[in-house]
Amino acid sequence: SGNQYICKPTAKDKITILVSAEIDGKTRTIGQKEFRVRPVPSPSAFLKLPNGERWSPTMETGGRLKRQDLLGATVIAEYEDGMLKADFVVTKFTIKVPRGAGMESYISNSGKLSNEQVNLLKKLKTKQVFFVTDVQYEMKGSKNAKSGVLTIGEVAMP
Repeated sequence: SGNQYICKPTAKDKITILVSAEIDGKTRTIGQKEFRVRPVPSPSAFLKLPNGERWSPTMETGGRLKRQDLLGATVIAEYEDGMLKADFVVTKFTIKVPRGAGMESYISNSGKLSNEQVNLLKKLKTKQVFFVTDVQYEMKGSKNAKSGVLTIGEVAMP
């Protein structure tokens, strides 16, 4: 539309984009350019806090999480550096809590905390560790949408 074009290549490796125009009633080639086609890289998983900030244990702000922020957070998948733009939807994630010699798992079937997960987090003691794992995501807008599994990692209860 306008002066913007979207190319959705079906080939992998290299494609050639040919630009032509109708000039004086005849179609003429103006130019062509070869491009390398690469798969979209996997995003990273974050907690999106109620104030809109992203959080993960590996970020500089890793220690500044507040309990109320955690309880209102959603799990998102995005590119860390923001250089690439793509829309990902988190379809499922698990919170795991150490219990005895094993782990208890609490699953959400979206990017939002389930009621069971919220109730669990409300009961955890300060500094108790839990894990946000198995973050499943899909990329919007493509028949062959990228999907995968990510992990946020270990989080200490604020």
